Amino acid sequence: FSRVYCKISVSNGRTEYSSVKENETNLFWDEVFKLEVPSYENNTITVEVWSAHPQRSTEAESFDDEGKPVDAPASSYRIGSVTEPVKNLPCVGREMLWTIRKGPRKMNTRGQLSLFVQLGTPKGPDHVLHIIMQMEILKQCYVKQLPSLQVNKKWKNWLEVLPNAALTLLQQHALQHGITPTEQCVCSWIVASSLKIHQEDRISFYFLYTLLEGLIADIYDDPIEPYLEEALSSGAYKFAEFNKSALGNLHQNFEVQIIEEADELFYLLKSMCGVEMQTYSNYLDSYVVIAGESLAWYLSVFALYQDDLKENDTSVEMVCDILMKIIKIFLKNQIILDDIFTRAWNVSYSKITFNELDAVINDTIKPIIQHLMVVMRDPDRKRVIKESLQLLQLYHNVRNLVQYVLNDLPSERAVLSMDEYSSWFGEELILEWFLLCDMYTKPFIKRAVVADNMERLNNNIPHGTSVPDVVSIVDEMVIDVWTKLTWDEQFYTHAALLDAVKTCVMDYVQAIYDKLVTEDFYGAKKNLGINEKV
Repeated sequence: FSRVYCKISVSNGRTEYSSVKENETNLFWDEVFKLEVPSYENNTITVEVWSAHPQRSTEAESFDDEGKPVDAPASSYRIGSVTEPVKNLPCVGREMLWTIRKGPRKMNTRGQLSLFVQLGTPKGPDHVLHIIMQMEILKQCYVKQLPSLQVNKKWKNWLEVLPNAALTLLQQHALQHGITPTEQCVCSWIVASSLKIHQEDRISFYFLYTLLEGLIADIYDDPIEPYLEEALSSGAYKFAEFNKSALGNLHQNFEVQIIEEADELFYLLKSMCGVEMQTYSNYLDSYVVIAGESLAWYLSVFALYQDDLKENDTSVEMVCDILMKIIKIFLKNQIILDDIFTRAWNVSYSKITFNELDAVINDTIKPIIQHLMVVMRDPDRKRVIKESLQLLQLYHNVRNLVQYVLNDLPSERAVLSMDEYSSWFGEELILEWFLLCDMYTKPFIKRAVVADNMERLNNNIPHGTSVPDVVSIVDEMVIDVWTKLTWDEQFYTHAALLDAVKTCVMDYVQAIYDKLVTEDFYGAKKNLGINEKV
């Protein structure tokens, strides 16, 4: 259209006219009109878009002095109009008021509106055919673009897939046939989800989730026709089944150690929440799928090291190293997936899979630890302190995994095999660890002091990072081990507990003093004029 302008009026009152746009592609008016609204509750506002184009006369043409034809007076053509109740329109005019209860606040007091008008053709009797055609055009545009889509990255929207010409064609088709923005979004999501289901891995779950999220909001304000609602529900149901199958191979489909892959899993889980609203299903049904997949993955990780365990079954040091690798893989997996599932579903991965993890630990790790205890108790075997230290490190790795998982579970639950992890190592070895704890804690305390930059954490905490580290060492390597003893042995060793804690404190003081002397902090005080570190 050429020479486009707008008419604005309130309930057939005085009409305001905008300026005329001459052959401009961007129909944007930065203009302000003041209209009287006698009744805010009852009045409506009408916006009409007109085109004033010259009309050639059907009579004999007249010519001006230079011999050029003279046009007849211009006629106007109404492109379209929209009428809305004033009370339904958002108010953007704000000013400061001093309210009685809450003091100064910005309030919507002036009836200032910001209008956006979308042109569109009224829907015809064959509207459903144009909806189908819209989806087919989108699919064909994608197919035509495939040869040039060599990049293997994940797409986040259609702008990364289709050229401008294809997007313009789709928009023109929608405008010419009265396809609303909500219907366009439905078509876009159905096509994108269908491509994803048919193994187009380059369409990201972020792509589908953002489309679905916008779609749910649009449908709330602009309901769609029943036939389109049925098509959307059918597509959502198929997409839900696809998501469940993807979760059934979670560790194969998503390398969650990579941030981009972790985000993909997050948006898959969020998409399932949105699909639930369309299919009236419950994404909690997928808990069984996730639990079954986790069991298979735990066993597959153990199977990777099974041959090494068999070859070194008499070497305490080698078996401890292999078991610690397995446990660290399990713990890292739990931490990463717990974060993703908690953000997406408000339930942790550990709560879904703790029974499967407990079964794997009971069937694989527990028997191996018990086998190591039999090897250690062999009377013909020479006791080596290094082996005892290796077993202590294995104990703490098991403890970290078990406590991490159990802390997320409700207190009122059935007893698990993991609850008795300390008994796998035997009372005799635990007592030995406790009595020799000063030997085990010394290198860890020294390491904590070496890593400390000797600066206070903040103004409220007057110590460095080594203090909480040493507290953790005392808690985990002294007190925790002592609490695993029987009541009788706790009674006879309570004095040794105090001596062990005292030894850790004195080792820390000595390590701090050695660091001050070695790094010449006293000299730094004189040269730099600082006493914070000393």
